[in-house]
Amino acid sequence: MFASCQKKAPNGPTANSQAVSFGVQTIDPSSLKDNGNDVWECSDVIPDMAWIQIDGTDDYYAQLTTVNGKLYTQSIQLPPGDHQVTQFVLYKETDGVMGITGDDPIVYGTPQAGSDFAIYVSNPLAYKITVPEFAKLEVPIEVLCFNPDKYTQFGYAWFVIDRIIVREQCFFGDFCTKHFLDYEGSDYANQSTGLQLDMPAIFMIKAYMQDGEDWVPVPENDGVFTNDNADAMWGVGAPVCVRYPDRLGTVDNFKFELYILVKEGTEFNFVLFKTFLFSDDEMIPAGEDGVVDFELGNCNVNGADVVLPPYINLPTDPISLRTGGQVPSVNLQPDGMPGYFDVTLSGIGDGFDIGNGDYAVNCMRRTVSIYLNTNYTMYAFSSLYPETMLTTYAQNIPWDKINWLINHLESYPQRTWGDIQQAIWQLEDPTWDGHSTNQVPAITAVGVQMVADANLLGGGFVPGPGDLAAIAFEDTQTPEEVQLIIIKLDP
Repeated sequence: MFASCQKKAPNGPTANSQAVSFGVQTIDPSSLKDNGNDVWECSDVIPDMAWIQIDGTDDYYAQLTTVNGKLYTQSIQLPPGDHQVTQFVLYKETDGVMGITGDDPIVYGTPQAGSDFAIYVSNPLAYKITVPEFAKLEVPIEVLCFNPDKYTQFGYAWFVIDRIIVREQCFFGDFCTKHFLDYEGSDYANQSTGLQLDMPAIFMIKAYMQDGEDWVPVPENDGVFTNDNADAMWGVGAPVCVRYPDRLGTVDNFKFELYILVKEGTEFNFVLFKTFLFSDDEMIPAGEDGVVDFELGNCNVNGADVVLPPYINLPTDPISLRTGGQVPSVNLQPDGMPGYFDVTLSGIGDGFDIGNGDYAVNCMRRTVSIYLNTNYTMYAFSSLYPETMLTTYAQNIPWDKINWLINHLESYPQRTWGDIQQAIWQLEDPTWDGHSTNQVPAITAVGVQMVADANLLGGGFVPGPGDLAAIAFEDTQTPEEVQLIIIKLDP
Protein backbone atom coordinates (compact mmCIF):
# COMPACT_ATOMS: atom_id res chain seq x y z
CA MET A 1 0.00 0.00 0.00
CA PHE A 2 1.26 3.38 -0.92
CA ALA A 3 -0.08 6.70 0.42
CA SER A 4 0.79 10.30 -0.43
CA CYS A 5 -0.26 13.74 0.76
CA GLN A 6 0.17 17.31 -0.52
CA LYS A 7 0.93 20.26 1.80
CA LYS A 8 0.06 23.82 0.80
CA ALA A 9 2.53 26.63 1.16
CA PRO A 10 1.52 28.45 4.36
CA ASN A 11 1.06 31.91 2.84
CA GLY A 12 0.36 31.21 -0.82
CA PRO A 13 2.22 32.88 -3.71
CA THR A 14 3.57 36.41 -3.27
CA ALA A 15 4.14 39.18 -5.79
CA ASN A 16 7.55 40.79 -5.97
CA SER A 17 6.29 43.83 -7.88
CA GLN A 18 3.16 45.29 -9.39
CA ALA A 19 2.76 47.31 -12.60
CA VAL A 20 1.58 50.86 -11.98
CA SER A 21 0.60 53.46 -14.55
CA PHE A 22 -0.66 57.01 -14.26
CA GLY A 23 -3.37 58.64 -16.34
CA VAL A 24 -4.06 62.25 -17.35
CA GLN A 25 -6.83 63.95 -19.27
CA THR A 26 -5.97 65.11 -22.77
CA ILE A 27 -4.23 68.45 -22.70
CA ASP A 28 -5.86 71.22 -24.69
CA PRO A 29 -3.19 73.93 -25.00
CA SER A 30 -5.73 76.63 -25.79
CA SER A 31 -7.54 75.97 -22.51
CA LEU A 32 -4.44 76.20 -20.38
CA LYS A 33 -4.15 79.97 -20.56
CA ASP A 34 -4.94 81.80 -17.35
CA ASN A 35 -6.01 85.15 -18.80
CA GLY A 36 -2.66 86.81 -18.29
CA ASN A 37 -2.23 85.83 -14.64
CA ASP A 38 1.53 86.19 -14.15
CA VAL A 39 1.72 83.62 -11.35
CA TRP A 40 -0.55 80.95 -12.73
CA GLU A 41 -0.24 81.33 -16.50
CA CYS A 42 -0.24 77.84 -18.03
CA SER A 43 2.28 76.85 -20.66
CA ASP A 44 1.06 75.72 -24.07
CA VAL A 45 3.81 73.06 -24.13
CA ILE A 46 2.46 69.49 -24.28
CA PRO A 47 4.39 67.26 -21.86
CA ASP A 48 5.58 63.86 -23.07
CA MET A 49 7.35 62.55 -19.94
CA ALA A 50 6.56 62.06 -16.25
CA TRP A 51 9.04 62.16 -13.37
CA ILE A 52 7.67 60.05 -10.53
CA GLN A 53 9.53 59.83 -7.23
CA ILE A 54 8.57 57.13 -4.71
CA ASP A 55 9.52 57.19 -1.01
CA GLY A 56 11.85 60.13 -1.55
CA THR A 57 14.59 57.98 -3.09
CA ASP A 58 13.41 56.03 -6.14
CA ASP A 59 13.02 58.01 -9.35
CA TYR A 60 11.03 56.75 -12.33
CA TYR A 61 10.79 58.36 -15.77
CA ALA A 62 7.85 57.24 -17.87
CA GLN A 63 6.69 58.28 -21.32
CA LEU A 64 3.20 59.68 -21.80
CA THR A 65 0.78 58.26 -24.34
CA THR A 66 -2.78 59.21 -25.24
CA VAL A 67 -5.59 56.67 -24.88
CA ASN A 68 -9.21 57.71 -25.57
CA GLY A 69 -8.34 61.35 -25.20
CA LYS A 70 -6.39 60.98 -21.92
CA LEU A 71 -2.69 60.88 -21.18
CA TYR A 72 -1.23 57.81 -19.46
CA THR A 73 2.29 57.04 -18.33
CA GLN A 74 4.11 53.86 -19.11
CA SER A 75 3.84 51.35 -16.26
CA ILE A 76 6.39 51.36 -13.48
CA GLN A 77 7.03 48.43 -11.12
CA LEU A 78 6.50 48.87 -7.37
CA PRO A 79 6.59 46.23 -4.63
CA PRO A 80 3.28 45.63 -2.85
CA GLY A 81 2.76 47.55 0.38
CA ASP A 82 2.69 51.17 1.55
CA HIS A 83 4.61 53.85 -0.32
CA GLN A 84 4.72 57.59 -0.55
CA VAL A 85 4.58 59.61 -3.74
CA THR A 86 7.07 62.39 -3.04
CA GLN A 87 7.28 64.01 -6.49
CA PHE A 88 5.11 63.88 -9.61
CA VAL A 89 6.00 66.16 -12.51
CA LEU A 90 4.97 66.27 -16.18
CA TYR A 91 7.56 67.78 -18.49
CA LYS A 92 8.71 67.98 -22.11
CA GLU A 93 11.83 65.98 -23.02
CA THR A 94 14.02 68.15 -25.27
CA ASP A 95 17.58 66.77 -25.15
CA GLY A 96 17.18 62.98 -25.08
CA VAL A 97 18.83 62.72 -21.65
CA MET A 98 16.90 60.79 -18.99
CA GLY A 99 15.36 63.09 -16.38
CA ILE A 100 14.70 66.81 -16.28
CA THR A 101 17.86 68.41 -17.63
CA GLY A 102 18.89 71.44 -19.59
CA ASP A 103 15.95 73.19 -21.17
CA ASP A 104 13.34 70.51 -20.40
CA PRO A 105 10.27 72.58 -19.47
CA ILE A 106 8.16 71.48 -16.51
CA VAL A 107 4.46 71.85 -17.35
CA TYR A 108 2.55 70.51 -14.32
CA GLY A 109 3.27 69.65 -10.70
CA THR A 110 1.50 68.91 -7.38
CA PRO A 111 2.27 71.21 -4.41
CA GLN A 112 3.94 69.91 -1.28
CA ALA A 113 1.96 69.87 1.97
CA GLY A 114 2.49 73.14 3.80
CA SER A 115 3.27 75.18 0.67
CA ASP A 116 1.18 78.21 -0.23
CA PHE A 117 -0.97 76.40 -2.77
CA ALA A 118 -1.43 73.01 -1.12
CA ILE A 119 -5.03 74.10 -0.44
CA TYR A 120 -5.83 73.75 -4.15
CA VAL A 121 -5.42 69.96 -4.27
CA SER A 122 -7.15 67.24 -2.30
CA ASN A 123 -3.96 65.34 -1.47
CA PRO A 124 -0.73 67.37 -1.44
CA LEU A 125 2.62 65.58 -1.41
CA ALA A 126 3.96 63.48 0.19
CA TYR A 127 0.99 61.25 -0.64
CA LYS A 128 0.58 57.76 0.83
CA ILE A 129 -0.48 54.93 -1.49
CA THR A 130 -0.94 51.21 -0.93
CA VAL A 131 0.06 48.82 -3.72
CA PRO A 132 -2.02 45.62 -3.53
CA GLU A 133 -0.83 42.20 -4.60
CA PHE A 134 -2.10 40.86 -7.93
CA ALA A 135 -4.45 43.78 -8.47
CA LYS A 136 -4.66 47.15 -10.10
CA LEU A 137 -6.46 50.16 -8.71
CA GLU A 138 -7.19 53.69 -9.83
CA VAL A 139 -6.12 56.58 -7.60
CA PRO A 140 -6.88 60.23 -8.51
CA ILE A 141 -3.99 62.70 -8.54
CA GLU A 142 -4.28 66.44 -9.05
CA VAL A 143 -1.77 68.76 -10.67
CA LEU A 144 -1.44 72.52 -10.96
CA CYS A 145 0.10 74.44 -13.80
CA PHE A 146 3.76 74.39 -12.77
CA ASN A 147 5.08 76.93 -10.32
CA PRO A 148 8.67 76.48 -9.04
CA ASP A 149 7.69 75.69 -5.46
CA LYS A 150 4.67 73.44 -6.22
CA TYR A 151 4.53 69.95 -7.70
CA THR A 152 1.89 67.46 -8.84
CA GLN A 153 0.22 64.84 -6.81
CA PHE A 154 1.01 61.23 -7.55
CA GLY A 155 -1.27 58.17 -7.45
CA TYR A 156 -0.94 54.41 -7.90
CA ALA A 157 -1.89 51.54 -10.16
CA TRP A 158 -2.97 54.01 -12.71
CA PHE A 159 -3.67 57.54 -11.67
CA VAL A 160 -6.22 59.82 -13.25
CA ILE A 161 -4.73 63.30 -13.09
CA ASP A 162 -7.01 66.25 -12.50
CA ARG A 163 -5.39 69.46 -13.74
CA ILE A 164 -6.18 72.69 -11.90
CA ILE A 165 -5.65 76.31 -12.92
CA VAL A 166 -5.60 78.86 -10.11
CA ARG A 167 -7.51 81.72 -11.67
CA GLU A 168 -7.74 85.28 -10.46
CA GLN A 169 -10.26 88.10 -10.83
CA CYS A 170 -9.75 91.55 -9.32
CA PHE A 171 -12.35 94.10 -8.17
CA PHE A 172 -12.35 97.82 -7.38
CA GLY A 173 -15.32 100.01 -6.57
CA ASP A 174 -16.65 103.52 -5.96
CA PHE A 175 -19.25 104.39 -3.35
CA CYS A 176 -21.18 107.55 -4.22
CA THR A 177 -23.43 109.07 -1.56
CA LYS A 178 -24.61 112.56 -0.78
CA HIS A 179 -24.78 111.43 2.87
CA PHE A 180 -21.02 110.95 3.14
CA LEU A 181 -20.83 112.88 6.43
CA ASP A 182 -23.02 110.15 7.93
CA TYR A 183 -19.98 107.86 7.61
CA GLU A 184 -18.02 109.53 10.40
CA GLY A 185 -16.93 106.74 12.69
CA SER A 186 -16.89 104.13 9.92
CA ASP A 187 -13.82 102.62 8.28
CA TYR A 188 -14.36 105.05 5.41
CA ALA A 189 -13.08 107.75 7.76
CA ASN A 190 -9.73 105.88 7.83
CA GLN A 191 -9.19 106.44 4.10
CA SER A 192 -6.35 108.78 3.19
CA THR A 193 -8.67 110.61 0.78
CA GLY A 194 -11.18 111.36 3.56
CA LEU A 195 -14.96 111.34 3.50
CA GLN A 196 -16.33 112.71 0.23
CA LEU A 197 -19.12 112.36 -2.30
CA ASP A 198 -17.26 109.65 -4.25
CA MET A 199 -15.21 107.33 -2.04
CA PRO A 200 -13.34 104.11 -2.83
CA ALA A 201 -15.73 101.36 -1.81
CA ILE A 202 -14.88 99.24 1.20
CA PHE A 203 -16.20 95.85 0.22
CA MET A 204 -15.95 92.11 0.57
CA ILE A 205 -16.19 89.29 -1.96
CA LYS A 206 -17.44 85.94 -0.73
CA ALA A 207 -16.33 83.35 -3.29
CA TYR A 208 -17.96 79.92 -3.57
CA MET A 209 -17.65 76.91 -5.84
CA GLN A 210 -20.37 74.32 -6.35
CA ASP A 211 -20.02 70.92 -4.72
CA GLY A 212 -23.01 68.81 -5.75
CA GLU A 213 -26.05 70.80 -4.68
CA ASP A 214 -24.08 72.86 -2.15
CA TRP A 215 -21.97 75.98 -2.43
CA VAL A 216 -18.70 75.76 -0.51
CA PRO A 217 -16.09 78.51 0.01
CA VAL A 218 -13.08 78.45 -2.31
CA PRO A 219 -9.95 77.27 -0.45
CA GLU A 220 -8.03 80.51 -0.05
CA ASN A 221 -9.01 82.70 2.95
CA ASP A 222 -12.05 80.47 3.48
CA GLY A 223 -13.51 82.25 0.45
CA VAL A 224 -13.53 85.77 1.96
CA PHE A 225 -11.56 88.61 0.28
CA THR A 226 -11.79 92.19 1.54
CA ASN A 227 -10.04 95.57 1.63
CA ASP A 228 -11.47 96.45 5.06
CA ASN A 229 -8.12 96.64 6.80
CA ALA A 230 -5.08 98.87 7.14
CA ASP A 231 -2.90 96.62 4.94
CA ALA A 232 -5.32 97.25 2.06
CA MET A 233 -5.39 100.98 2.96
CA TRP A 234 -9.15 100.71 3.56
CA GLY A 235 -9.79 100.37 -0.17
CA VAL A 236 -7.61 103.22 -1.46
CA GLY A 237 -5.25 102.54 -4.33
CA ALA A 238 -5.47 98.80 -4.98
CA PRO A 239 -8.04 96.22 -6.09
CA VAL A 240 -9.21 93.16 -4.18
CA CYS A 241 -8.08 90.03 -6.05
CA VAL A 242 -9.86 86.70 -5.67
CA ARG A 243 -8.01 83.47 -6.43
CA TYR A 244 -9.88 80.22 -6.97
CA PRO A 245 -9.21 76.75 -8.46
CA ASP A 246 -10.61 75.71 -11.84
CA ARG A 247 -10.28 72.00 -12.60
CA LEU A 248 -9.63 71.47 -16.29
CA GLY A 249 -11.84 68.86 -17.91
CA THR A 250 -14.53 69.33 -15.24
CA VAL A 251 -17.36 71.87 -15.26
CA ASP A 252 -16.81 74.06 -12.21
CA ASN A 253 -19.52 76.56 -11.25
CA PHE A 254 -18.65 79.62 -9.16
CA LYS A 255 -20.63 82.20 -7.19
CA PHE A 256 -19.12 85.53 -6.11
CA GLU A 257 -21.16 87.70 -3.73
CA LEU A 258 -20.36 91.41 -3.53
CA TYR A 259 -20.93 92.99 -0.11
CA ILE A 260 -20.35 96.73 0.38
CA LEU A 261 -19.89 98.53 3.69
CA VAL A 262 -22.87 100.89 4.13
CA LYS A 263 -24.86 102.40 6.95
CA GLU A 264 -27.88 100.49 8.27
CA GLY A 265 -29.66 102.72 10.76
CA THR A 266 -26.83 103.91 13.01
CA GLU A 267 -24.57 100.90 12.34
CA PHE A 268 -22.09 100.18 9.57
CA ASN A 269 -22.55 96.75 8.02
CA PHE A 270 -21.64 94.78 4.91
CA VAL A 271 -24.75 94.46 2.73
CA LEU A 272 -25.12 92.11 -0.26
CA PHE A 273 -25.58 94.10 -3.48
CA LYS A 274 -24.67 91.78 -6.35
CA THR A 275 -24.21 88.08 -7.07
CA PHE A 276 -22.08 86.88 -10.00
CA LEU A 277 -22.56 83.35 -11.37
CA PHE A 278 -20.13 81.87 -13.91
CA SER A 279 -18.36 78.65 -14.89
CA ASP A 280 -14.83 77.45 -15.61
CA ASP A 281 -12.70 80.01 -17.49
CA GLU A 282 -15.61 82.42 -17.92
CA MET A 283 -14.68 85.83 -16.53
CA ILE A 284 -16.83 88.66 -15.17
CA PRO A 285 -16.65 91.52 -17.75
CA ALA A 286 -13.72 93.68 -16.69
CA GLY A 287 -13.06 96.16 -19.50
CA GLU A 288 -9.60 96.85 -20.89
CA ASP A 289 -7.84 97.07 -17.52
CA GLY A 290 -8.81 93.55 -16.45
CA VAL A 291 -10.31 94.81 -13.17
CA VAL A 292 -14.05 94.50 -12.47
CA ASP A 293 -14.96 98.11 -11.70
CA PHE A 294 -18.23 98.64 -9.87
CA GLU A 295 -20.01 101.78 -8.81
CA LEU A 296 -22.62 102.12 -6.08
CA GLY A 297 -24.64 105.24 -6.78
CA ASN A 298 -23.86 106.01 -10.49
CA CYS A 299 -22.02 109.33 -10.01
CA ASN A 300 -19.34 108.79 -12.69
CA VAL A 301 -19.89 110.12 -16.19
CA ASN A 302 -18.09 107.21 -17.88
CA GLY A 303 -19.86 104.54 -15.88
CA ALA A 304 -18.27 101.28 -14.76
CA ASP A 305 -18.31 97.57 -15.58
CA VAL A 306 -21.05 97.13 -12.96
CA VAL A 307 -23.32 100.06 -12.06
CA LEU A 308 -25.43 99.66 -8.93
CA PRO A 309 -28.29 102.06 -8.16
CA PRO A 310 -27.94 104.45 -5.21
CA TYR A 311 -28.18 102.92 -1.76
CA ILE A 312 -31.09 103.99 0.47
CA ASN A 313 -30.74 103.36 4.20
CA LEU A 314 -34.06 101.68 5.01
CA PRO A 315 -35.11 99.64 8.05
CA THR A 316 -35.31 95.90 7.50
CA ASP A 317 -37.65 95.37 10.47
CA PRO A 318 -41.45 95.77 10.11
CA ILE A 319 -42.87 99.29 10.32
CA SER A 320 -46.16 100.40 11.85
CA LEU A 321 -48.24 102.33 9.31
CA ARG A 322 -51.59 104.01 9.88
CA THR A 323 -53.59 105.40 6.98
CA GLY A 324 -55.11 108.85 7.19
CA GLY A 325 -58.76 109.73 7.05
CA GLN A 326 -59.24 111.69 3.83
CA VAL A 327 -58.60 111.84 0.10
CA PRO A 328 -56.53 113.61 -1.19
CA SER A 329 -53.76 113.92 1.38
CA VAL A 330 -53.29 116.82 3.76
CA ASN A 331 -49.51 116.65 3.46
CA LEU A 332 -47.76 117.46 0.20
CA GLN A 333 -45.37 115.32 -1.81
CA PRO A 334 -41.84 116.52 -2.77
CA ASP A 335 -43.19 118.07 -5.99
CA GLY A 336 -45.68 120.16 -3.99
CA MET A 337 -48.76 118.15 -4.95
CA PRO A 338 -51.11 116.27 -2.61
CA GLY A 339 -50.93 112.51 -2.57
CA TYR A 340 -53.80 110.05 -2.75
CA PHE A 341 -53.93 110.00 1.07
CA ASP A 342 -51.63 110.32 4.10
CA VAL A 343 -49.94 107.70 6.24
CA THR A 344 -48.25 107.96 9.62
CA LEU A 345 -45.13 105.84 10.10
CA SER A 346 -43.93 104.74 13.53
CA GLY A 347 -41.59 102.19 15.07
CA ILE A 348 -38.60 103.32 12.94
CA GLY A 349 -35.24 103.45 14.71
CA ASP A 350 -32.64 106.20 14.43
CA GLY A 351 -30.36 106.82 11.48
CA PHE A 352 -32.53 105.70 8.56
CA ASP A 353 -33.43 107.77 5.49
CA ILE A 354 -37.10 107.57 6.47
CA GLY A 355 -38.37 108.39 9.92
CA ASN A 356 -41.44 108.44 12.10
CA GLY A 357 -44.05 110.93 10.94
CA ASP A 358 -46.60 111.80 8.26
CA TYR A 359 -46.13 111.22 4.54
CA ALA A 360 -48.30 111.80 1.48
CA VAL A 361 -48.51 108.60 -0.59
CA ASN A 362 -49.67 107.11 -3.86
CA CYS A 363 -50.83 103.54 -4.24
CA MET A 364 -50.29 100.61 -6.59
CA ARG A 365 -52.11 97.30 -7.05
CA ARG A 366 -55.36 99.08 -7.90
CA THR A 367 -57.51 95.93 -7.94
CA VAL A 368 -57.18 95.31 -4.20
CA SER A 369 -57.99 97.62 -1.29
CA ILE A 370 -56.38 99.52 1.53
CA TYR A 371 -58.64 101.15 4.13
CA LEU A 372 -58.44 104.61 5.61
CA ASN A 373 -58.01 105.11 9.37
CA THR A 374 -56.54 101.60 9.63
CA ASN A 375 -53.36 100.22 11.17
CA TYR A 376 -51.01 98.03 9.09
CA THR A 377 -47.61 96.42 9.59
CA MET A 378 -45.41 96.76 6.52
CA TYR A 379 -41.90 96.34 5.17
CA ALA A 380 -40.14 99.18 3.32
CA PHE A 381 -38.27 98.50 0.06
CA SER A 382 -36.22 100.57 -2.36
CA SER A 383 -37.70 100.58 -5.86
CA LEU A 384 -34.10 100.65 -7.11
CA TYR A 385 -33.69 97.06 -5.90
CA PRO A 386 -37.08 95.49 -6.70
CA GLU A 387 -35.67 91.97 -6.48
CA THR A 388 -35.73 92.39 -2.68
CA MET A 389 -39.52 92.95 -2.56
CA LEU A 390 -41.90 90.38 -1.09
CA THR A 391 -44.09 89.56 -4.08
CA THR A 392 -43.38 88.77 -7.70
CA TYR A 393 -46.05 91.29 -8.60
CA ALA A 394 -44.16 94.10 -6.87
CA GLN A 395 -40.85 92.98 -8.35
CA ASN A 396 -42.29 93.20 -11.88
CA ILE A 397 -43.75 96.69 -11.62
CA PRO A 398 -42.02 99.00 -14.18
CA TRP A 399 -40.20 100.96 -11.47
CA ASP A 400 -37.87 102.57 -13.99
CA LYS A 401 -40.80 104.33 -15.70
CA ILE A 402 -42.48 105.27 -12.43
CA ASN A 403 -39.21 106.73 -11.12
CA TRP A 404 -38.79 108.62 -14.39
CA LEU A 405 -42.28 110.07 -13.96
CA ILE A 406 -41.85 111.24 -10.37
CA ASN A 407 -38.60 112.96 -11.38
CA HIS A 408 -40.18 114.86 -14.29
CA LEU A 409 -43.51 116.02 -12.87
CA GLU A 410 -42.49 119.68 -13.02
CA SER A 411 -42.53 119.38 -16.82
CA TYR A 412 -46.33 119.14 -16.54
CA PRO A 413 -47.45 122.30 -14.68
CA GLN A 414 -51.14 121.58 -15.34
CA ARG A 415 -51.00 118.19 -13.62
CA THR A 416 -53.35 117.35 -10.77
CA TRP A 417 -52.92 114.88 -7.93
CA GLY A 418 -55.46 112.70 -9.75
CA ASP A 419 -53.35 112.74 -12.94
CA ILE A 420 -50.33 111.51 -10.97
CA GLN A 421 -52.27 108.68 -9.33
CA GLN A 422 -53.99 107.62 -12.55
CA ALA A 423 -50.68 107.77 -14.49
CA ILE A 424 -49.04 105.50 -11.92
CA TRP A 425 -51.91 103.02 -12.28
CA GLN A 426 -51.64 103.11 -16.08
CA LEU A 427 -47.88 102.52 -16.00
CA GLU A 428 -48.47 99.61 -13.66
CA ASP A 429 -51.36 98.25 -15.75
CA PRO A 430 -51.48 99.45 -19.40
CA THR A 431 -55.03 98.04 -19.74
CA TRP A 432 -56.37 100.55 -17.19
CA ASP A 433 -58.24 103.36 -18.99
CA GLY A 434 -57.91 105.96 -16.23
CA HIS A 435 -61.63 106.54 -15.72
CA SER A 436 -62.91 108.14 -12.53
CA THR A 437 -63.14 105.99 -9.41
CA ASN A 438 -65.21 106.85 -6.37
CA GLN A 439 -62.19 108.73 -4.96
CA VAL A 440 -59.80 109.60 -7.81
CA PRO A 441 -60.83 111.88 -10.71
CA ALA A 442 -60.43 110.60 -14.28
CA ILE A 443 -57.11 111.16 -15.98
CA THR A 444 -56.81 114.34 -18.05
CA ALA A 445 -54.96 114.98 -21.30
CA VAL A 446 -51.95 116.09 -19.23
CA GLY A 447 -51.94 112.76 -17.41
CA VAL A 448 -52.21 110.85 -20.70
CA GLN A 449 -49.16 112.73 -21.98
CA MET A 450 -47.28 111.93 -18.78
CA VAL A 451 -47.91 108.21 -19.33
CA ALA A 452 -46.87 108.38 -23.00
CA ASP A 453 -43.64 110.20 -22.15
CA ALA A 454 -42.76 107.79 -19.33
CA ASN A 455 -43.28 104.83 -21.65
CA LEU A 456 -41.15 106.48 -24.33
CA LEU A 457 -38.35 107.87 -22.20
CA GLY A 458 -38.42 106.05 -18.88
CA GLY A 459 -37.16 102.60 -19.81
CA GLY A 460 -33.95 101.86 -17.88
CA PHE A 461 -34.09 105.11 -15.90
CA VAL A 462 -32.10 105.07 -12.65
CA PRO A 463 -32.25 108.08 -10.30
CA GLY A 464 -28.95 109.82 -9.75
CA PRO A 465 -27.77 112.07 -6.93
CA GLY A 466 -30.46 114.66 -6.23
CA ASP A 467 -33.22 112.66 -7.96
CA LEU A 468 -36.20 111.05 -6.26
CA ALA A 469 -36.83 107.33 -5.86
CA ALA A 470 -40.03 105.51 -4.93
CA ILE A 471 -40.03 103.70 -1.58
CA ALA A 472 -42.53 100.85 -1.60
CA PHE A 473 -44.40 99.45 1.40
CA GLU A 474 -45.80 95.92 1.35
CA ASP A 475 -48.00 94.35 4.00
CA THR A 476 -46.07 91.81 6.08
CA GLN A 477 -48.95 89.30 6.37
CA THR A 478 -51.04 89.45 3.19
CA PRO A 479 -49.11 91.53 0.63
CA GLU A 480 -51.18 90.17 -2.25
CA GLU A 481 -54.40 91.42 -0.62
CA VAL A 482 -53.36 94.93 0.47
CA GLN A 483 -52.53 97.80 -1.83
CA LEU A 484 -48.84 98.55 -2.21
CA ILE A 485 -48.16 102.21 -1.39
CA ILE A 486 -45.23 104.46 -2.24
CA ILE A 487 -43.58 107.58 -0.95
CA LYS A 488 -40.93 109.60 -2.78
CA LEU A 489 -37.47 110.08 -1.32
CA ASP A 490 -34.21 111.68 -2.42
CA PRO A 491 -31.60 108.90 -2.14
